[in-house]
Amino acid sequence: MPFARAIANRSKEGFVDRPVFILGSGRTGTTVLGKILSLHRSVGFLNEPKLMWHAAYPGEDLNGNYGEEPAQYRLDGADADEHVAACIKNLYSTYLSVTRNTRIVDKYPELIFRAAFVKQIFPDARFIVLTRNGYDTCRSVSAWSEAHKESHDDSNIDWWGRNNRKWIYLVDQLVRSNETLRSSAGEIAHFTDPDNMAAVEWMLSTKEGLTLVQDYQDSTIRLRYEKLVSSPERVIPELLDFCGLSHDPVVVNYATASLKEKPTGRPIQLHPLIDNYFHQVMSESGYTSD
Repeated sequence: MPFARAIANRSKEGFVDRPVFILGSGRTGTTVLGKILSLHRSVGFLNEPKLMWHAAYPGEDLNGNYGEEPAQYRLDGADADEHVAACIKNLYSTYLSVTRNTRIVDKYPELIFRAAFVKQIFPDARFIVLTRNGYDTCRSVSAWSEAHKESHDDSNIDWWGRNNRKWIYLVDQLVRSNETLRSSAGEIAHFTDPDNMAAVEWMLSTKEGLTLVQDYQDSTIRLRYEKLVSSPERVIPELLDFCGLSHDPVVVNYATASLKEKPTGRPIQLHPLIDNYFHQVMSESGYTSD
């Protein structure tokens, strides 16, 4: 943190050209795509650089990784004051200088709720919104959380942060403001089944992504994870064009060799309170839920 603060307080803002942000619900292929693009000779890849964003805006820490101050899911342009903007620009530009790269690719799924905040800082930002079949996403979230959970004297840590901090914020700040789910927020808050908790996050993140694509049509592209896996030889060149990156056969060849199709879409048991809305979001995002 002292290093981050020292860089953030430099008097001269660094220049960052068209940063690319990979957004979406967690476990939708954001990390895989980030690693693929990281092979491009111009790209410096930041995999969930939460410490950088926390240095710029301490109230963004949903999981409680760096402190106990309150956090916000949504951030808009008004939250990106001059200090915040200067901080993250300097951190990014320093990273580019150290790594000798010219373009940033930042994979941080929760920024999907902060697009206006990011745009205020980087007006030329590019957004890649990844979507994935909801059933597969929920299973992946549950498996990740089980595999990575930790228990300490005073806290439990898993996908939902320290002592369910992220889940509490998700319900209080997102579910309660959602027209369809708000009337059931009190009951949803008490969900403990990991698949159903993941389903709530997937629905809200996916809906936000679909809205973002409409709101920022000139600077946003939506990519289905399934298409990335099935047709990387076509998808990757299209993404490179969108990002303003030169075509690089190393990137395409790696994606083609490493991505493998898997069976998808096996249903999960959903709570009646969210079942209808889940199927609605599946349909809106182009997935069948039979």
